[in-house]
Amino acid sequence: MPVIQFYETVPAADGSSVPAVGRFQFTPSGSVINGTQEVLAKPFTAALDGTGRMSVNLAATTSNWAWRVDMDIRGVPPQTVYVSVLSSDTQWANLTRVDPHSLTAIPAFLPPPWVANINIDGGTASG
Repeated sequence: MPVIQFYETVPAADGSSVPAVGRFQFTPSGSVINGTQEVLAKPFTAALDGTGRMSVNLAATTSNWAWRVDMDIRGVPPQTVYVSVLSSDTQWANLTRVDPHSLTAIPAFLPPPWVANINIDGGTASG
């Protein structure tokens, strides 16, 4: 089973980064068939250590399911992502995020929804 290494930091008041404090809950997105056995989707939780690190064993995913990861990090709004896991050890940051419905890869960087290019041909803009 692949080992996934995590290292999380959060911004400090002085602009530096400090180790994050929090926990992650991992849940298969659906039941998994392993040979003739059905493995039900039961979550488990792991906590970051005092340095913002942790290692978690996650089963490699297939095209039929992904890992749902609920992140609860102190000072950061809760976030849920879905990831696919290959059969080799890697870093959390290297996992592919997937759409929870289609299980297809999501681009690594999506601009925030409030960012948009606006062309103004004339008139005034305020606000």
